[in-house]
Amino acid sequence: MGDVPQKCHKYVSGLKSANSKYPSFAHLCYPDCIYRETGAMVNGKIRMETVKQYLEQHVHRRDQDIVTHIVHSFESCLSNVKGHMKSSNIESYKVLPHGCSPFAGIIYSCVNAETFLNCPAKMWKNEKPCNLAKEFAEQCNPLPHVPLPSS
Repeated sequence: MGDVPQKCHKYVSGLKSANSKYPSFAHLCYPDCIYRETGAMVNGKIRMETVKQYLEQHVHRRDQDIVTHIVHSFESCLSNVKGHMKSSNIESYKVLPHGCSPFAGIIYSCVNAETFLNCPAKMWKNEKPCNLAKEFAEQCNPLPHVPLPSS
């Protein structure tokens, strides 16, 4: 990932909506910056080939089993969010006062939740705290796991 996290930290910290009480990675525009800087998102569209290549190159060898699950999470989330957008006649989400469109943040949150809920058994720590967290998460919003804007 090189200097991308530092670059995005600097970018997000410079936004009017930045709040020094919270880390930059918690800001709505952080995923937008990460996806743009890594080439995973161009002109507001996620490029799945770039996502796959990036994951294959940057996920540690011992964790490669998770790559197919993350890719599947991206595909499920993109399909779900794009379906919602189409049914709501939304071509693209508007840039918010925060400084970015919520699209990347929605996809990012969805992919994290989907990957967590569908974690490969060999990577899952089958212990009470982990299982309770998963049981709790399963009761939350279905795909895309986040509320979607209506315009």
